[in-house]
Amino acid sequence: MQSAPHRLETASGFVVDTLSVGATLSSLVVPTAREPVDVVLGYAAPTLYLTDRQYIGSTVGRYANRLADGVIKIAGTTYTLARAADARHCLHGGPVGFGRRLWRREAAARDSVRYELCSEAGDQGFPGTLNVAVVYRVAEPATLDITYSATTDATTVISLTNHSYLNLHGPDSSIDGHSLTLYADRYLPVDDELIPTGDTRSVAGTAFDYRTARKLGSEAALDTCFALSSNRDTLALAARLSSPQSGIDMTLRTTQDALQVYTGDYLHHPFRARAGLCLETQSFPDAPNQAVFPTTIIRPGERYQQQTRYEFAIHS
Repeated sequence: MQSAPHRLETASGFVVDTLSVGATLSSLVVPTAREPVDVVLGYAAPTLYLTDRQYIGSTVGRYANRLADGVIKIAGTTYTLARAADARHCLHGGPVGFGRRLWRREAAARDSVRYELCSEAGDQGFPGTLNVAVVYRVAEPATLDITYSATTDATTVISLTNHSYLNLHGPDSSIDGHSLTLYADRYLPVDDELIPTGDTRSVAGTAFDYRTARKLGSEAALDTCFALSSNRDTLALAARLSSPQSGIDMTLRTTQDALQVYTGDYLHHPFRARAGLCLETQSFPDAPNQAVFPTTIIRPGERYQQQTRYEFAIHS
């Protein structure tokens, strides 16, 4: 087991630690005028990620978010997926999804690292052997790119994301007081079990309208998916997050179709509720079961490729 983190860093003092457990982003340190600030939640020891059920910093797959009733149908064949013992739906790829797996660390350098995983046919009930790679790369002064790629030997579905909990205030703080902007005109309504209804609705006049910056803290708990204007070819603006406490601004860009925003209200030990904010770039939840959603099918000979970019800056 490659238990020690691999460190990426820039000359400006931007430092990113990753782990082979779950191809995890375990630390992301942004230099400020006062002191460096670690802006993601992480466990004290790499071995704790093996039993983690909060997806702290992990690469989530094969399918991020929920698949209704733990079932998908592909080309007329129904596949029953693995679910947690107390769950009706398949969440984040199943109870032993990619975030609980040991990835192979390859091509490790000061500015980048590549993690690879072979998910065999039938893994958590999904068809096809999927060969997956995640590359973390840093650039001056404080930019992190995460690139996901995959190929398959049989038709299957895929949606990968990183499940970091962000807190630009720094450790031991609530996310309340952050300023959040979302570049999304529409959101996905869900039922009482957080399964999309198959519709998208305008955010105008709703509690989900973050098109202009809003302070976090007074809203009800968010665990909401927003439709983005990405075209899978170019990096498009998805969100901005800012902390008046640390002076850190973050811009999020992605090629993905959707952004799941989770305010961490159900975080638990060793973390506190609302200690981190998830901004999960991904495909639409339950898309394999929703004909009107963008497809998440991948076939032999095709290549899945997505990218997400985090750009950090300091304001006075």
